[in-house]
Amino acid sequence: MTICRNNFILTDRDYHAYIGLNISASILSVIGSLFTIICYFLNLRITINDLKTIRQKSTQSNKRYVFFRYYINKCILYLALVDLVTSVVVAISALMLLFSEEHHYGPNVCVGVRSVLQATFISSWLWTTIIGIYLVQEVYVMRVRKYQFTVFNLIAWILPIIQAVVVYFRNDYSTSKDGWCSLKQFQPYFF
Repeated sequence: MTICRNNFILTDRDYHAYIGLNISASILSVIGSLFTIICYFLNLRITINDLKTIRQKSTQSNKRYVFFRYYINKCILYLALVDLVTSVVVAISALMLLFSEEHHYGPNVCVGVRSVLQATFISSWLWTTIIGIYLVQEVYVMRVRKYQFTVFNLIAWILPIIQAVVVYFRNDYSTSKDGWCSLKQFQPYFF
């Protein structure tokens, strides 16, 4: 059996190998994300002790370093959480494609999974950008603004969710008979 998708012709064997590769990569990504999250919580105890020590006796540079370490670790934690969700959704999506012949998923399930996937991709990209901005600010500006981390959280979590909800409710997806769904046409707000 051959499958034609996006002008690529895949044999049944190639199709299953492609899905197996997606699932394997997702499992490795889940392991990496979980490792990052575990390391954060192991390091959190040390950072909290440092913060308590700073309140008692500290120089300005020590205080800056500990706060920098605390916030950069928090940004990396959020990036790991988003990557964890992305990996799980990619694995679910691949499994849905693998079993689409046996179970016919409705278009809402496919569009919902793809919307969550797109929101997590954008959130991951935003958290990576935020980490870069934060590092540049620490090196050149040498101070963090008071509500900056709150703004970072709003940007990296709320914007992708709004975008995914808009795409979901505008019904900008088309679905094929094998369960695959994609954008009907290029949408500039999608990326």
